[in-house]
Amino acid sequence: MKNESFMLKLSFYRSQVKTEEIIALMRSLMFFQPKSFKSNRKDFKRLGCKNFWEQVEIGVNCNDSFRASLEALDPETEVYNRLKIQVSSATGIVVIRFTIQNDSIDVCAKTEKVINDFVLNHHILSASLRSRTERDWNDDHNLENQWKRHPELREIKTMNIAMVDFADPEQFAGHTHFHKGLWFGCTYEMWYGPDYDRYIPLEKIASFDDCSEKEIYENGTVRIRMYDSYDDFSKPESVRRAWGFRHHTDCDAAADYWTEEINKLIIARMEYQVEMEYGEFPHGGMCLMKAYLDENGKPITKSKAVKVHISERGTDGKSVYSETVEL
Repeated sequence: MKNESFMLKLSFYRSQVKTEEIIALMRSLMFFQPKSFKSNRKDFKRLGCKNFWEQVEIGVNCNDSFRASLEALDPETEVYNRLKIQVSSATGIVVIRFTIQNDSIDVCAKTEKVINDFVLNHHILSASLRSRTERDWNDDHNLENQWKRHPELREIKTMNIAMVDFADPEQFAGHTHFHKGLWFGCTYEMWYGPDYDRYIPLEKIASFDDCSEKEIYENGTVRIRMYDSYDDFSKPESVRRAWGFRHHTDCDAAADYWTEEINKLIIARMEYQVEMEYGEFPHGGMCLMKAYLDENGKPITKSKAVKVHISERGTDGKSVYSETVEL
């Protein structure tokens, strides 16, 4: 196997996986020796954290957004290894990102095994695995770089941002959409867990047959390997398959819809102070929401509210309990 970087993205609801299991998963992906770590929280020293894993434990269990990473970066040798965790307060989704440089071992196969073992015992949202070369081929916005990669194209569609032209990834079959923990797209290998059924029906995903491998696990998770090898992504047959999967699942339309829905939720929380907590609640919900209302039952800031609407939601986003309480 040639020297290549591989990129994993795994997401699941925070309420579905115990903190110690998240840490165990991350430790099982430690195929490199980290040289530094980063975090978006500045208060870990005050909290008495002695190491990275204690920071992850606190970060996962807080109600704020959290991100932290272990890294070993060497620009001179182009080695780029990173293990990163992100938690979105908007959706309650945990994302594990892993980038590893292949050297003397087949890290692609080892990573596949770690993910397969994990999804057999947990309800995930989704996971995707691809080479960094495949990522750049499809998702790089740099127009000059994409002209070099795609000399067969007569033109490359662009999008203008702040008076600068960028390559539009949506013209490439392997492009991806990712927003607040939700992933939509098509790539070398993909896993879709039971909780993903809310966004795209698993029955529709499982009915796609034009792929290299397909497996349906006992817990309902669907695994699809789109092409025979990780470096086949640019072959005409692979491109045709990828477009076929996108059309079959309508994943681009789903990405547009859910991106807008999540943005509406974020705006509502900013404007009206909708409060959200994640965990296990008395009526079986995994998410507790509090929306503050005026005397007419319309959203208002907490300081001016006269009542609060409390609801519990399950992992599918549906309400399992609700009540309105006078303040």
